[in-house]
Amino acid sequence: MSEQKPCLLDEQKKSKPKIEDVIPEYLDGDAKRIALDLVAYMRENKMTLRWGGITNTWKSMYKGNCICRMDLCMGRSWEKNKKWVITPYLSYLHEYENLILNEKYQNIIWDGMTYCNGCPPNKGGSRVKNRPCIGGFNATILGKECKGVCANVRLTRVSDPDEATLDGVKKLLEFEKKAREASAETKRK
Repeated sequence: MSEQKPCLLDEQKKSKPKIEDVIPEYLDGDAKRIALDLVAYMRENKMTLRWGGITNTWKSMYKGNCICRMDLCMGRSWEKNKKWVITPYLSYLHEYENLILNEKYQNIIWDGMTYCNGCPPNKGGSRVKNRPCIGGFNATILGKECKGVCANVRLTRVSDPDEATLDGVKKLLEFEKKAREASAETKRK
């Protein structure tokens, strides 16, 4: 009986690889340099990425909740021809909307908006517990009317960013960190 080779997920479950060790296997050139720059930035700012339990996915926690996820792409349907994706978890977006608009970072969010494609609820359910997202929800996001925003995934994803876009993502993460810190301080009082 022949021995079956373990799949990548099984290997990563055992080794829980650091993202900077896996990036060179999937990215090269500018993409590799920019991705490694983000990883270094996150480590310097106490947002260390740890393997996220899904193949080639890493999550960063801050103040007890995920602040960012990075995926090295490998043909998932939502990735299409992307090499890597950053998903910022902007839980306190309403707290720093004006900063985003003043510094002109809104296109980073708008360009990566995730719209409903008829997806069923994920394991955690949609924003409306245990109901499918079908049709998404309508909202004004950073002053723009957005129709059909998917309720089962994060608001935005940034795919294969260039340096300028990555600088904007870093700013968004800084805004989110400060908002979380302010919220934690308010809860302590």
